[in-house]
This record gives sequence, structure tokens and C-alpha cells, in this order.
Amino acid sequence: MAFEARLVEWSEAIERSHAEVRETPGGYDALVERLVSGSPIDKVSVIRQLGFYGSQAVPPLCAALKDPAYQVREAAAGALAALGDERAIAPLAEALKDCFEGRSALRNLLGGIGRALGMLVLLLVMVALSIVGQSVVGLHYWWGLVADWARQRIARTELVRVLTDALLQLCEQTESPELRRVLPDLKVVAVDVIRHGRQTRASSRTAVARIEALTSQLRDLPLPAASERPSVNVLPTPSQAPETLAGVVESMRV
Repeated sequence: MAFEARLVEWSEAIERSHAEVRETPGGYDALVERLVSGSPIDKVSVIRQLGFYGSQAVPPLCAALKDPAYQVREAAAGALAALGDERAIAPLAEALKDCFEGRSALRNLLGGIGRALGMLVLLLVMVALSIVGQSVVGLHYWWGLVADWARQRIARTELVRVLTDALLQLCEQTESPELRRVLPDLKVVAVDVIRHGRQTRASSRTAVARIEALTSQLRDLPLPAASERPSVNVLPTPSQAPETLAGVVESMRV
């Protein structure tokens, strides 16, 4: 199974990071500081190393799910899946919603249909103009739009797949009614051929089936109130970095 292979990869990455962590000056506090101020590549490296700290690393990893860079969010989701901490369920669910326009997979699908129709109309106009020799440049512009859309689609659908796999892994370890909150969005993703690739749709179908099966007894329980969306702002800035681990945790509780 592709997800099992990915989980093994994440776990091996955490193991490889142990030696790096021991050589990191400042330890945990220094890593949290780099997670705020580093480049995307540096942040991905930091996330691998934070996995060494186990449950202590859950708060900064959850905050990293709000990072602007797709690769950072993917790395954070993978690390949280490998750690298997129940506290990551709500932040992962929020991060999944952040992948959709209007924070809804259905709105995201409808928006994708509208955009696809708009691009089709634009293509027909460009072709018509090029036939009469008026707009050869217009076709190049249209192809540029298509290429940009395709790049964004690939990056976003991969992130959705990683987040879905992480939620599935947590579902296998803990039964929480919070998991049922993502079912409507995952059901839409499972059939959305415009915005999402085949592997992402397959992961969503698998996740829906497993979450429904494992949480069927929790169906009638009230869902917890929506948690406050995590933000990278809850992490200390370099000038404000606390000197102790207790300071990091306390700053995130405020």
C-alpha cells in the first residue's frame, strides 16, 4: 500500500534525524526558532529533527501546517502521522480545509468547473482570433495559464493526499468524533476529477471507508466545537524565543 510505504519513509527519516538532533546547538528551542525563520528547505529539515522529541514536538508541528510552503505542510503532516498523537487530528482537519477554495471541497469543485469552462471559452476565442491572424500571442498566453493551473493543481492535490493519509493513520490509532468532520470534504474529493489526481481520489475513498467503519459507533455523538485554527504566529520569533521547553509550551497555550 502506497501510504504504508510513505509512513515507513517518514519513520525512517525521523530515525535518521536523531544524529542531526544531537549535533544541533540549542536543541529543541533552536529547532523551533528555525521553524519560524528558516527557508522552506530548512524548515523541512527541522521538521524531520523535531520528530525525535515525540509528543513535545506536536504543537510546533501543528503550527507548521499553516506555513505558506506546500512542502513544509506536507512534511509536518507526515511527521504528525508518524508520531500518532491524537492532538494532531483537529489541526490536520483544519489544514485539509485550507486546501479548498472557501474552505469547502464542494465549493472548490464548483469553482474548478467554472474555471475550466472559462478557460475553454478563452481557448475558443484565441483559436478563432489566430485563424484570422489576429492573436498568435494569445495562444501562448492561454498555454501559460494552463501550465500555471496544472502546477498549482499538482502541488495542491499532493498536499490533500498527504493530509488525508495522515488523518487515516491517526484514525487507525484512535477513534475520535473529530474525524467524522472531514467526511463530507473527503467524499467530494473522491469524485473530483478536475481538481484532484487519481491517487488523491483513491486515498480519499479509502479514508472515507475506514473512518466511517472505525467511528460508526460515534456517529450519534456531538462533534466537538471547531477548534481555533493554528497559526505560525503562535511560535516564538527569533527575538522572543523562550529559553526553556516549558516556555515554548506556555507560549502556545496563551
